[in-house]
Amino acid sequence: MRFPELETPIILGSCDLFVNEANIRKHYTKCVGAIVLKSATREPTSGYPQPHVALLNGGVLVASGMANPGIAEMCRLAKSLSDDIPIIGSVADPALAREFARTGVKAVELNLSCPHNPGGVVPAHCPETVSEAVEAARLGCHLPIFAKLTGWDCDIVETSKAAIYAGADAVVVSNLFPGTGYYTGLVKQTSEYRIGDCLVGHGHGGYTSRNFLAGVLFMIRRIKEKLNIPIIATGGCCADADALAQTYLSGVDAIETVSPLYLGQNLDMIYDEFIEWKEKNDI
Repeated sequence: MRFPELETPIILGSCDLFVNEANIRKHYTKCVGAIVLKSATREPTSGYPQPHVALLNGGVLVASGMANPGIAEMCRLAKSLSDDIPIIGSVADPALAREFARTGVKAVELNLSCPHNPGGVVPAHCPETVSEAVEAARLGCHLPIFAKLTGWDCDIVETSKAAIYAGADAVVVSNLFPGTGYYTGLVKQTSEYRIGDCLVGHGHGGYTSRNFLAGVLFMIRRIKEKLNIPIIATGGCCADADALAQTYLSGVDAIETVSPLYLGQNLDMIYDEFIEWKEKNDI
């Protein structure tokens, strides 16, 4: 197994923001060790109707429907950025992993757990499907492979085992859980709604929140009891310095986050407080 060296353990996760160079450069701050591009499909797709993102109960509800400009454009973007910024490619179709081979990316993340995967199937629910996906990504791809998994409706230990035995270099635990929500007028949103409207145009989406942290840490603990593998944590892990410290103590190799970007949090300040905690406690 190979895990790329990163200047910091903080990875900005794949999201709608990371489909153009300006946004990626804007969010590459001192605390960021790498940025994951938006998951690519073979052809461009406009995804679901807007809104794609809404705030809900201190977290974020997302339903973009894999909106992206296609693998050719994402590879071009990776190539233009990788000399300056540590970039991780992301694919919805494992067969596309090899397309990133000559772009200079640090690794390729397999999006196996998005509730909006093409065809409505969530590969991360089934160990056999996870294994097949990693094996398909390995064909012609020399880069480290990260399998992005979910703790929803499956045994995370078994799917992690399947990913690693098939050749993945790390697992990402845990991606968005399915969810929905409605506009009440009590929380300010960036889109226009009427009272009672669903918060995302698709009607439901993937949800992440700081409230997931305890569950994510428990999943990591379960995996570590059975497997000695690299783990990237995600799901409430960067909500604040305490969440970051909690996740660090779980023994993960890196921490992937998106929510602070949508919630307007200063990730550099959170990371600085975390570093002060480490130094104070000689950790």
